[in-house]
Amino acid sequence: WLSLDPCGFLGITMSFSVHMFAFVVVVSHLLKGSLPATAVFLLLYTPSVILALASLFMAWTTDPGSVPLGARPLVTVRRAASGEMVPSDSRRNRALRRCHKCA
Repeated sequence: WLSLDPCGFLGITMSFSVHMFAFVVVVSHLLKGSLPATAVFLLLYTPSVILALASLFMAWTTDPGSVPLGARPLVTVRRAASGEMVPSDSRRNRALRRCHKCA
């Protein structure tokens, strides 16, 4: 599943371009001989950019409404489908405390 309509393609191109432009600007203009800035850049900014681009790519290439392959229903749903009663709230099984005037 890949969104290749003109509007979606323009949006993904702009998003990739903004990320890459910011990366190039930081490298070319903000890291001029500063060792602490270079360390922060390499340890924090570069992994963040890589994760952001990977996330953007995954969002672009996956179908948001699809069910993943091998997905199984939740255990409570399976038991409810078999006719067995499953309490949805564990508080129903507790005894209620009352004050000494009401008891």
